[in-house]
Amino acid sequence: MEKQSKQQKKKLPKLKPKEKEFAIKYVKNNEMGGETVREVYGEKDENYARVKAHRLLMKDNVNQEIVEVKETLKSALERKGITPEKIADTICELLDAKDQSGNKDYTAKDKGLKHALSIHGVEDPDKPKSNTTYNFIFNSETQEKIREINEAIKSKLIKGNV
Repeated sequence: MEKQSKQQKKKLPKLKPKEKEFAIKYVKNNEMGGETVREVYGEKDENYARVKAHRLLMKDNVNQEIVEVKETLKSALERKGITPEKIADTICELLDAKDQSGNKDYTAKDKGLKHALSIHGVEDPDKPKSNTTYNFIFNSETQEKIREINEAIKSKLIKGNV
């Protein structure tokens, strides 16, 4: 799903309204294709929904729309000042949170751990599988910074400093 030049983009057939809706909701649904097909097209059969999602994702014009939606999201996050460092700082705040009595806030700590573990690819066995990732939002330089921050968080978790 690389960016295409305007000239290449013009050659792609125009999206049908449902295809455009699929592309937008696909990004919002953490790239869960079958779930998105069921939502957009009203498909009841889970297997057919996955097949239809695969077919839609094979279309260049649908992929181009997905790239554009992601770029729009990235720009919106950047305008709001959301950076990998800010995300990591928030997770660390959750991991170090105290309740009103000054004791460890295990609810906040649990949320922080879930975020930190999901970033590292460790799955919660009770949670359905998801393809959630923030890396599509950032360029390769920023992704490298995210990896460094992730390693620092992972190190902190392993050392038991939380």
